[in-house]
Amino acid sequence: SRISKADISIKKPDPILNLVPN
Repeated sequence: SRISKADISIKKPDPILNLVPN
């Protein structure tokens, strides 16, 4: 995923994205 950790904190559409370091 191209989503940064900052984006994940703001908008986490999927819990799996939290596991992705990217």
